[in-house]
Amino acid sequence: MSTKHDSVIQIIAFCLAFLLPQVQTQGDEPTYAQIQPILTKYCAGCHNADEANGDFALDDYEALFRGGEHGTALTSGTAASSRIIQYMRGTLQPLMPPEEEPQPSPAEIDLIEKWIDSGAPGPKGRGAPTTLNVPKITPRTNQRPITALSISKNKLAIGRYGSVQIQTLHSQEPAQTIKGITGKVTSLSFLKGDRFLVAGTGVTGLYGEAILIDLTTLQISKRFQGHRDLVYSVAISADGIYLATSAYDKTSVLWKLDSLEPVTRFLGHNDSVFQNAFDQSGKRLLTASGDATVKIWRTSDGIRLDTRNEPLKAQHTVVVSPDGGSFYSAGEDNRIRKWKLESTAPDQINHLSVSRFAHESSIQSLQFSPCGGFLFSSAANGSIKIWNPQTLTEIYEFKDLPNNIQAFALTDEQIIIGTSKGQIQKINWSDQTQPVKVNSPANTEVASNLPETLSDPKSQPNAAVENEPNNSLADANVRSAPFTTAGAITQSDAIDQDLFRFHATKGSRWTIEARATKDSQVDTHISVLAGDGKPVPRVVLRSVRDSYFTFRGKNSTQISDFRIHNWEEMHLNELLYCNGEVVRLYHYPRGPDSGYNVYPNFGKRHAMFDTTPIAHALHEPCFIVEAYPPGSTFPEIGLPVFELNYENDDAATQEIGTDSRLSFTAPHDGDYFVRIRDARNFGGDQFGYTLSVRKEMPDFKIKNVIGKNPKLALGGYQRLGIELERIDNFEESVQIKIKDLPPGVSAIGPVEIEQKGLKAFVTLHATKDAKLDDNAAKAATLTATAKLNGKRIVKESKIGKIELVPPLKLSVALQATSNAGSTLESSDPELTPIPEISIRPGGTSTAEISITRAGHKGRVNFGKEDAALNLPFGVYVDNTGLNGVLLPPDKNSRTIFLTAESWVKPCSRLIFVRAGEAGNPCSNPIRLTVLPKTSE
Repeated sequence: MSTKHDSVIQIIAFCLAFLLPQVQTQGDEPTYAQIQPILTKYCAGCHNADEANGDFALDDYEALFRGGEHGTALTSGTAASSRIIQYMRGTLQPLMPPEEEPQPSPAEIDLIEKWIDSGAPGPKGRGAPTTLNVPKITPRTNQRPITALSISKNKLAIGRYGSVQIQTLHSQEPAQTIKGITGKVTSLSFLKGDRFLVAGTGVTGLYGEAILIDLTTLQISKRFQGHRDLVYSVAISADGIYLATSAYDKTSVLWKLDSLEPVTRFLGHNDSVFQNAFDQSGKRLLTASGDATVKIWRTSDGIRLDTRNEPLKAQHTVVVSPDGGSFYSAGEDNRIRKWKLESTAPDQINHLSVSRFAHESSIQSLQFSPCGGFLFSSAANGSIKIWNPQTLTEIYEFKDLPNNIQAFALTDEQIIIGTSKGQIQKINWSDQTQPVKVNSPANTEVASNLPETLSDPKSQPNAAVENEPNNSLADANVRSAPFTTAGAITQSDAIDQDLFRFHATKGSRWTIEARATKDSQVDTHISVLAGDGKPVPRVVLRSVRDSYFTFRGKNSTQISDFRIHNWEEMHLNELLYCNGEVVRLYHYPRGPDSGYNVYPNFGKRHAMFDTTPIAHALHEPCFIVEAYPPGSTFPEIGLPVFELNYENDDAATQEIGTDSRLSFTAPHDGDYFVRIRDARNFGGDQFGYTLSVRKEMPDFKIKNVIGKNPKLALGGYQRLGIELERIDNFEESVQIKIKDLPPGVSAIGPVEIEQKGLKAFVTLHATKDAKLDDNAAKAATLTATAKLNGKRIVKESKIGKIELVPPLKLSVALQATSNAGSTLESSDPELTPIPEISIRPGGTSTAEISITRAGHKGRVNFGKEDAALNLPFGVYVDNTGLNGVLLPPDKNSRTIFLTAESWVKPCSRLIFVRAGEAGNPCSNPIRLTVLPKTSE
């Protein structure tokens, strides 16, 4: 009986010893190796380097002693006064761990207390390698997945879980294997000379390291251990001195290859760092992260120089161009972005150059070809593409590839692919470097060879009345163009539509217009059909960027505050397609709390390609598009392609209400049909219309004189503006002058309305002693002059009566940063040569606004988008903020920044500013000259 009882006691004692190995006899001194598992089990979930609640981490010995926001956590040698013991025992609130969490046993708390009283000794020596206790799963294949590849000269390095193999290219020799690697090999990089290879590896959840492999001995010569989780990327500086590692633990570390101590740590990402890359000098390190940013760091001290946050999702890869002038990144948002690499000091911005929607799935890797002339990208769906790195234009796509590509590397002629099945595949790429063939972009500009005005403008087109039935191709009324016809959309069992057939020759240009008759209820819609009855395509729009409307929707007339997702990657003059309407981006947002302005930047908005301005809902999708001729085809990138036909509901310029107008260029000789219907599919006796089909007659007229009957302050400047109406695609520039001004009043000019522009302003100046009689005050005439096919067109309009008023309480001056004399078209002796400021496309220049207060004490506002008048399209006042350009009551001057888009053509403009208070005085004009673009 006693023997059985003794056996039970021995079993219980053995179990207790196994379950509570930390409990020591009174004479033993606990070690950190015994304490650390207890802290990890109960505390490290909320107090670790990644999630340090209360700024307190205890996942390593040094962090434990640093304490947190409430001070030190333990006092070596005195457990009773150590906060960590007080929290665990509940004598200091709140109880830690919290009541709902698993609690350490009294024996475990006693052990920690005893360890502190004994001086809280730290770990001795380097310590045993961290291990992860997981079930062992036997692989079903002998070939482990290939997880990394690297090429140098004639050697290929192949990384797998637990090993690296070295193969000699173009040789049948068996691969050499380096073993002794604990975890997955994620990245590989050869050092110059090919004697050493660096591999990134580690054990998920435990540690990350880079290992240096001596290729002469096939042994691991060094281990760079500085991460708490798997290392994803290793990079070697061009001089071979430095190593950079980046890991899942959100950090990157800089090492010297001749030392095992970290040089610098780069802290600031909020998610895993997937790849890093040195610039050519080794002075900057770039990192791509799961937090959807790319950061640029200074390697000498770990200071962050810039964060690029244009990406929408996690970034997997970043590379620097061979010339060091640009860098590229890509990731989960399927886009490749290119930035200029400019920052050398904190807060210098690296400007985005190109953003391209590149693949139908997330992009895994970017690499330059060995020659540096091509950029390669690989995606999760197994696609690899070749790109022109300057423009990010697609050159070729390899489609029939394994969808389990894990890594790839490049030689001068081949792509070497590693798959998750452990296989190597080689593909020749050197003969696939001709650009993808698509038709040239459609000419969205009007051809320079515009048709002349009809020789007899009094001649009338053929007139007729609609003959019913004409709602089918067979019954269409036949007309000889040009023609006009009167008709009606009648009410019937079927929806009524009227068709008219006419003949046109290839390239002939026509204006088709449908207007409701007096008291008609019709809302006309017109379209052009080919001889077979199919719609005639006008243009193909290829989406290159996707977006959607944010903050609020848009009505059909609004030109301002187009708030669209990812607006930072869009540029002026780009086309935005939104539910059938196409608009042109005209002016940038003034910040995240404002939106784009669209063409023409004032009044009602104009749509492109005769699409109809419509309302747009919040969150409605929209796309940046490029225009191509009908029939163009494109590589698949996962974004839609839209085909627009010749049709219109409401005129794109909105000056004729719900009536329709369409510009039509016949794509070939033949018969065409004009179809007219009610846009709502209504009909009845009160749905009459007039349809006209006439030859295009480009022209313009003076729509409005802005500031008519001007009031001029003696000794001051005032603006006088002109607004044009362009007719039938007339897009030439127009020269503006004012003649017959009275003595003492001058107009500084001439002023030009640029091609496609709709308004401009002339600066009027009155001398201090100017005097006017009634007749002279009414004599001035504004003239607008243009040329069309060598013919001079002149339009005139009176500017009203000029009135002289006393000097205002505020005067304004505009000064260029560098002065250069320029002659004036004025006999005013008070005026001096005009200062000149120059700018190049893609650049920024400055000018200074100054004011003289003669009684005005308040703030002075110079506007927002229109802060400088007469700027050419594509040049804008930058950095205005939501409040625009203003001077507070205690300021009398400020600098403005003028920035030109990269596509702006050389030109010269007289620009000035206008105050919003104290009678709206204007500044003197200065000449802005846009110089030719220099090559990058």
